[in-house]
Amino acid sequence: MHEYSIAIGIIDTLKDVLKEEFLCLNKIELTVGSLSGVYFEALHSALELILESEGLDNVTINISEEKGLFICSECQKATEIEPPLFICKECGSSRGKISGGKKIIIKAVEVNDGKI
Repeated sequence: MHEYSIAIGIIDTLKDVLKEEFLCLNKIELTVGSLSGVYFEALHSALELILESEGLDNVTINISEEKGLFICSECQKATEIEPPLFICKECGSSRGKISGGKKIIIKAVEVNDGKI
């Protein structure tokens, strides 16, 4: 379950950025790419577990998905990818490149006195 190590990395990043305000954390908003190989539920559970161990069991965790796109070399259309098929939904070509959907982004955090 690599989601746990990813969650540790997210929490460590928040601690580094927020310093003492970390203990005032109310909300975390993440964007996770559909092609990142991360199971949203497992990441959510791992974050909850780590936050509870830090005494922060009331933090709201919102995870949204960023879809990957297939940019077709044949028709130049961009269509959402639905793994395991990496083909153009417009013309059926498998020639193209993948854009987006691979990253995990800390989109926003909220502490007791407002957003950071």
